[in-house]
Amino acid sequence: MTADLQLNVSTWNYACVDNNVRLKDAVTKTKENGFGVELWLNWPQEPEVFARDNWNTVKEWLAGVKRLSVHSKCDNKDWASITKEIELSSFLDADLLVVHVLNFGVVEAENKLEIDKNYFYRVLEFAEAHNVTLALENGFFSSLQRFSALAGPERLKMCLDIGHANTFQAGMDTGALDAFIGEFADRIIHLHLHDNHGKIDEHLVPGEGTIDWQRVLRLLGDAGVPLAGALELRGNIRDAEKAYFNAKTFLENI
Repeated sequence: MTADLQLNVSTWNYACVDNNVRLKDAVTKTKENGFGVELWLNWPQEPEVFARDNWNTVKEWLAGVKRLSVHSKCDNKDWASITKEIELSSFLDADLLVVHVLNFGVVEAENKLEIDKNYFYRVLEFAEAHNVTLALENGFFSSLQRFSALAGPERLKMCLDIGHANTFQAGMDTGALDAFIGEFADRIIHLHLHDNHGKIDEHLVPGEGTIDWQRVLRLLGDAGVPLAGALELRGNIRDAEKAYFNAKTFLENI
């Protein structure tokens, strides 16, 4: 079932357990361990590491990486920031850029749900011009439905965060994962893989929460969703490398 499982490791994993970690070291270790990389652009340890003057250096660090995805800093609706992230993703030849509804001014936690359609289309057009695939990460189910109605699956892809879909944040009482996969299977090209107990976003190693991973992988496979994504692990870990190796072993043993 998971023979073709393609795993990136988010550099965020390292940032969560080591306040002094350098991006070069996180990328190098991940590559050496045989994983793809997901660059987390919010890297507080080195605030200027993604400045344009450093792009060539970052690209050198990533040379030879199996797969590369990029995760937006996603602070807010900011044209200068999102276009810079798209340009960086293009420069690095990344497979995709993960974005959030926050990138488009939608703040679900504050019930700010109106979409600026003109801005949304401008971002999509800019990404297309730079050959960058945008993958919108799931928050509330209803938000994804509204964004999907504005852009066909060829223009806007999705990142299904399994952990998010297993919590109340999905905006649904039951059956959230089934609903996400059933509704958006033709858009999902990337997964975020972590576990929780269904209440809060714990980012546990798969197998340490309540998610039925055997069922999840079967649902994804039956729907034709690529089994490719990034491990986003924070909870209960002191060793980032040990955590993502444990996650890989668990998923491959299902």
